[in-house]
Amino acid sequence: MYEFWTNWFKTPSNANLRAMRNIYYEHGDTLTCCAGIRGNVDYDNNDAVNIVDVNSLSAYLFNGATLKCNIEANVNAVSIVNVVDLTYLIAYLFRGGPPPVSCPY
Repeated sequence: MYEFWTNWFKTPSNANLRAMRNIYYEHGDTLTCCAGIRGNVDYDNNDAVNIVDVNSLSAYLFNGATLKCNIEANVNAVSIVNVVDLTYLIAYLFRGGPPPVSCPY
């Protein structure tokens, strides 16, 4: 088992990061549920940031839906997930705003 992890981490890639998304810690968040840039709120496998992510974030903020990855939803990487993240995501997708902040991993 040690060799598997040692070799796996020697060649990090987006594929490795995506594979790690499902490794959960006891504190409730994932080790790296975020790969690339933030904003993949609906947590699709192709890491696309699109209108579906806006809908997912809106559902979380206004209808109590759950998030699969809080880090992806915290688009601007400031404080907590809130309506500012929604505004940031909409500005990025439709108004030429800055891209979401890179993932921390």
